[in-house]
Amino acid sequence: RFWRLSTIIEGVCFLLLLSFGPMPRQPPAILAALLASYARSVLGDAPGAIPSATQGSNDTAAVAPSRDQVSSPPHLRGSIIGNRSSSSPPHLRGSVIGDRVVEDAVALAASGAPLHVPIFFWNVHWQCSLGAEGSSPACKQRAASRFIELAGAAHAQIVTSIELSNGETQPVDLVGLGLAGWTQVNGPCSHGYGDSAALAFAPGWKVEKSGGGCLRHDNDGRAFAVALVVPPSPVAGCPRLCVLAVHAPHTAITSGGGVVSNICGATTAKCAVAMGDWNAPAGGVGPLWAALIGGAGPTLTTPNEQTCCFPMSSNHGVFDHLSTNVAGASHAGYFVHPHQLIELNPVEQHNPVQVQLLLPAGR
Repeated sequence: RFWRLSTIIEGVCFLLLLSFGPMPRQPPAILAALLASYARSVLGDAPGAIPSATQGSNDTAAVAPSRDQVSSPPHLRGSIIGNRSSSSPPHLRGSVIGDRVVEDAVALAASGAPLHVPIFFWNVHWQCSLGAEGSSPACKQRAASRFIELAGAAHAQIVTSIELSNGETQPVDLVGLGLAGWTQVNGPCSHGYGDSAALAFAPGWKVEKSGGGCLRHDNDGRAFAVALVVPPSPVAGCPRLCVLAVHAPHTAITSGGGVVSNICGATTAKCAVAMGDWNAPAGGVGPLWAALIGGAGPTLTTPNEQTCCFPMSSNHGVFDHLSTNVAGASHAGYFVHPHQLIELNPVEQHNPVQVQLLLPAGR
């Protein structure tokens, strides 16, 4: 009873204060305290409400996020690390780096829902891997760790690294860095200045054949990796998928098609998925796809926005996409991350990209 009486008194005091004149933009602390106390006593703490500072909560205050703290869209659910230097993402929930991917896929297949395939890809650029042109010598190691963090935060099942390499041609060991139980497929290219690309698949994805190499044999040589895989649950019309990591040349693709045909065979006709740095906007992927993969052209290419390169003030490229010719494929959203580790001057680094690919469920 005493508490209710005090609540009424607080409310009366508030009305009296209002009667003395217009409220200042920032009300005095005592008035703010009275308002908070009144609201809590009358309304209680609503479920999900942000606790007040006086309640001793560890929750963060509701403030506008900075560029490096922006959260991903709800359907992607991954923490966007931004330029943080912490060793692990603060909101990493249920990473599928492990057997959970199989359980999730089986459950989705049983429900008739599309197969969700979270995908993450990133061209860190060669300057970071080599510590060249002003990039820090620590850039490769830090970028490799950040790659694993972002892949986990994206709940990725397939990842692609480009120019994240030991030397100029050998992709770093993503499995050894934290993708335990995954299967990695390397695509080293020794032509031109050297280049590298790598694919990795979460447990539950069975790699039957794989390979890689160069997309040209001159100074514009770029790398690719390819794998014929069985997904963890059936895809309509596609018992197997031909999956590629692509770093397209700035000119035309003149080699690599034979390797893809040998690895994937007829699967390329309508069951291919390719991701990476195409060095072309979405509308330019078609000719590159035809030269490397063949079969039906892509029916889905996303995203189509600037991803190249750091610093954006002096570079502009709409280059990094996921593309597929699987009939009925769609996506549940994508996220283009901010540039990472900018304190290490990662020259020409691309933005990391994650896409929630949806493939039609088979039987």
